[in-house]
Amino acid sequence: LADYLNILGVIRDREYDVAITLSNRWTLELLLWLNGIPVRIGYQTNFAWILSNPIQLKSEQYTAYMYHDLLQGLGIRTPCPEAKITVPKQDINWAEAQQKRLDIKEAGYILISDNRDRDVDDAYPISQWKQIVKDIQNKQPSVSVVLLQTSENEARTKSLLQACPNLKVIKPSDVGKLAATIAGANLLLCTDNASMQLSVAVGTYTIALCDRIETNKLLPPNSDRYIGIRSSSGKITDIKPETVLDKIWRG
Repeated sequence: LADYLNILGVIRDREYDVAITLSNRWTLELLLWLNGIPVRIGYQTNFAWILSNPIQLKSEQYTAYMYHDLLQGLGIRTPCPEAKITVPKQDINWAEAQQKRLDIKEAGYILISDNRDRDVDDAYPISQWKQIVKDIQNKQPSVSVVLLQTSENEARTKSLLQACPNLKVIKPSDVGKLAATIAGANLLLCTDNASMQLSVAVGTYTIALCDRIETNKLLPPNSDRYIGIRSSSGKITDIKPETVLDKIWRG
């Protein structure tokens, strides 16, 4: 209770004019109301009377569109623009220096991001990654295959390197360097994680392996540049390497 009252006082002291909540929790909506924020925007729920500007939740659509709908509470009714970011020059320079260090040729590289952002108990099997990497290296030997390493997947990186010794590894230290690394790739091959969204923002071709969530909610609809492969069983482990390779070599 003391913590609750403390945050109530902190927020009230800042005298916010507008609050937008992505949560459907009535307790959070009540907190905003108690703080006297005049414009409180959120999704329509049974407790939406606490909000000043409730918005209909359309959860079946692309998530970016769903979030953009909340701007209707501010009178903004223009279509959701494409997600785009400009990568800082110093981060581009870092990524280019890493390509030289890794001896990546003019043919470029395919980037693999195996990290999982959500709390799930399954990961794409090392043996299946090995089959995919081996096929890429056999068919496109001039194209480097680069593994994206983070502080969360160091153990996975070691296992993948043992299975695929010819893999190259890159470890960006911040989001700018990560974006530059993705922007320089011919293709991002990933599981459902933050790299996938950065790839959309920099316009890199993307193939994403997903478990339970429908791919049209994770990636921009009606685009050949961003391809989602959803497991029919709800487990990412059941996506066959042949299915992934078919998407890589399509056309």
